[in-house]
Amino acid sequence: MRAGEPPSPETSPTELEIIRLIRRTVERSPAERVETGIGDDTAVLLPQPGARLLATTDLLVEDVHFRRSWARPFDIGWKAMAVNLSDIAGKGGRPLWALVDWLSRPSGSRGRRGVVRSMRQAGAPHGVAIVGGDTSTSPRGWFVNVTLLGEHEGSPRLRSGAKPGDAVAVTGTLGRSAAGLAVLEAGLATRPGVSPEALEAVAAAHLRPPRAAPKGAGSARRAACTP
Repeated sequence: MRAGEPPSPETSPTELEIIRLIRRTVERSPAERVETGIGDDTAVLLPQPGARLLATTDLLVEDVHFRRSWARPFDIGWKAMAVNLSDIAGKGGRPLWALVDWLSRPSGSRGRRGVVRSMRQAGAPHGVAIVGGDTSTSPRGWFVNVTLLGEHEGSPRLRSGAKPGDAVAVTGTLGRSAAGLAVLEAGLATRPGVSPEALEAVAAAHLRPPRAAPKGAGSARRAACTP
């Protein structure tokens, strides 16, 4: 689907608005080795000769991975990009190109700007360009999926290659995101013996996990890394 084409029976005006919004947003960031990006049916990319292509994808589903009652559109888009950055980091690779799929109720399209802006902000510091994807309406809530492509110029570290004596590096604080989910699900603004700042910190860790790419990429060259 091209952004300038008239609506077809399968393409609603809202879908065209989202395509145009994504294109306007991503054009603000430089795209490395993208011959053809958003605006055609298929992106044309220029991989580094001799490099291995890395591909990962993660799907976020409303009322399974997040709830609209406590996750803002910016949170949802950020997390969708961040979890994929962590996967590429775990292989010691460099993230480059993202494909974005988004389904929402027609009434839920108001949050589209926040989702797209947060994806760009999460990926841009690592040189990630959004080069395409798909969008449609959904009868049962939001579905946000990011497929991230990256490269590794050497030999990516695999889980299957682990052996006794290897070092395993974990970035961040274990259990922090799970604690944040528990706080959000319970709607706890206060809890005896726990400061409001601590509750806000763990909630933020779940809603907007850190982008692990720079730290993870360096660690994974030396040992298996799980961001």
